[in-house]
Amino acid sequence: EIFDTLVAFLAGLIIVPAVFVFSGGDRSALNAGPKLMFVTLPNVFDSMSGGQIVGTVFFVLVALAALTSSISLMETVVSIMCERFKLKRVTSCLIVIVFSFLLGMVSIFGYSIWSDFTIFKMQMLDFFDFVSNNIMMPVVALMTCILIGFVVKAKYIEDEIELNAKFKSRTLYRIMIKYICPACMIVILLSSLFISL
Repeated sequence: EIFDTLVAFLAGLIIVPAVFVFSGGDRSALNAGPKLMFVTLPNVFDSMSGGQIVGTVFFVLVALAALTSSISLMETVVSIMCERFKLKRVTSCLIVIVFSFLLGMVSIFGYSIWSDFTIFKMQMLDFFDFVSNNIMMPVVALMTCILIGFVVKAKYIEDEIELNAKFKSRTLYRIMIKYICPACMIVILLSSLFISL
């Protein structure tokens, strides 16, 4: 966790000033979301000496990060399709890949041939990013807190943890999962909606 946070912090120290300078001091460029990566950063790389090499390496690493993340996310969908519809694993994988590819094309076209079409004044990719990060994540986290804290009960998770080691923070965990985390998720959700829309 320490190295992950340190790398993210260092990346912010490098990227944010560069974007601020190359956007002409426009503060709104710092909150550009996906546009920051796919529009502003290429301009930064283009103006650097050796920027084509740095930009290529950067986007290859981004592609690898996206690929490894998508494999773990798609595994859940593939497993559900196999169980629910009694499909073979290869068939389920192909269906999920085709659907993901088509959905990805919508995001790509949002910055090219469909750039005039916006939803709440956002391009397609910006809209998908907003819905997934600002709405779905807090809602799912809130529902998880409610499920674990009040429906399934926290003892179920506590017993799972104690299969491997003694769980020393039971009381703190129950307070967090029942009261503090849900309150924080509601604040995050409301602030995301009011600030962004």
